[in-house]
Amino acid sequence: MGGSDPHYQVFVELKGVRNLTEEQRYKLDICLQQDSAVYRSFRIKGSIGPMRVQLVAGRFSGIHSPCSRKEKEYRKENNRPPSS
Repeated sequence: MGGSDPHYQVFVELKGVRNLTEEQRYKLDICLQQDSAVYRSFRIKGSIGPMRVQLVAGRFSGIHSPCSRKEKEYRKENNRPPSS
């Protein structure tokens, strides 16, 4: 899909991160699909392309996403240390 195709624009704040790898973008897309049935259905149908991620600095202090809570729960259930 090209640059003007329909897509979600997602803004993410990550300390010490300047760019996301393709694998990280893919994982974020999967997480969004798990949290949003509407997004997932659009992606499956091909109605929209993958989300576009925009990294921002210092804009979302104090906000916690469902994905971060799920990751913490997963790590706790599987005895894995928190990600840094």
